[in-house]
Amino acid sequence: MKTFVVLAAFVTLSVVAGSAHASAEIDAFNEKLAEEYKYYTDNLNKEAGLSGAKQIKGGYVTSTFPASAYSDGGSYGLTAYVRTSCTSGVQAVRDLVVDNAIYKKAVVAKVTDIRCAYGGKGKDKFKMTFAGGKLLVTVSEDVYGAEVAEKVTAFMKSKL
Repeated sequence: MKTFVVLAAFVTLSVVAGSAHASAEIDAFNEKLAEEYKYYTDNLNKEAGLSGAKQIKGGYVTSTFPASAYSDGGSYGLTAYVRTSCTSGVQAVRDLVVDNAIYKKAVVAKVTDIRCAYGGKGKDKFKMTFAGGKLLVTVSEDVYGAEVAEKVTAFMKSKL
């Protein structure tokens, strides 16, 4: 009986410690992902001529990414497909403002935030919403960056 209690306590401590390690690792991944996404929003803001408080914000909606979406492999925890799909949304908006004064003016006036959420697996998990100046692009593992960029470009042209 005593052996069972000690073994159960060890297993419980191991699981809790493993969860804490995984959580710390995911937090570190999320920090790197935020830095990467900021690089793309900084490029958008530069092309749009925005600075200070008027800058377009953005990032990953990390609460939508389950622990199972994270893996190792030098991609800040997410697969290269998911990261590329996420950053393709903000890059598509940036591409709208480059050399197009009409879209540049519209983006500056109407877009305040661009976020990427995780929809899981399957093409039906990809969607976009734009309301209150906020573009939310929800990606799946089965949608590729070029496809996201095309769809975001067409979607935003219809909203601006």
